[in-house]
Amino acid sequence: MLANVFVVNNLLSSEECDFIISYLERIKINEIGFEEGGLYHIRIQQIPFYHWRVQFIWRKYLKKIQEVLPNVKLNYTQMVKWNSGTSMDVHKDEDIDSKMSFSNGVVDWSSICYLNDNFRGGETRIGGYPIETKKGRSLILHSKNLFHSVDTVYGNRYTIAAWWTEVKK
Repeated sequence: MLANVFVVNNLLSSEECDFIISYLERIKINEIGFEEGGLYHIRIQQIPFYHWRVQFIWRKYLKKIQEVLPNVKLNYTQMVKWNSGTSMDVHKDEDIDSKMSFSNGVVDWSSICYLNDNFRGGETRIGGYPIETKKGRSLILHSKNLFHSVDTVYGNRYTIAAWWTEVKK
């Protein structure tokens, strides 16, 4: 495997993944999310507190990522629906507007949890090396230093993505 890349299988259960997907399909995306280039984003901060099961699954996800990387602080997170035909070009992650974040806007690490695998394509590539998408699997990478991309998706791909700041000791 690549340096500064972690793959965690079954970070979320199949049932938790299915619940998040059904939640994304039920809510009105234009009320709490935004569309950009065929990707539908819902910022976790915009999910009402009384949607307790979504909040519970999200907190479980964050806790498990911090077990792998104990010296990180959450910066920003969202659920994403990738429509058929979408992809992401090769890039490194950049710092974000601190008004949108839980932290200071500095992005060092990224984590992606794949909520489904019933589509074709859509592999995350790190330095050209493909990471197989698998329901419940999470990919954690030092995204500020590693070039990564997403192959074209055929079908719908659902993910939870989070960006993290490394806490210096």
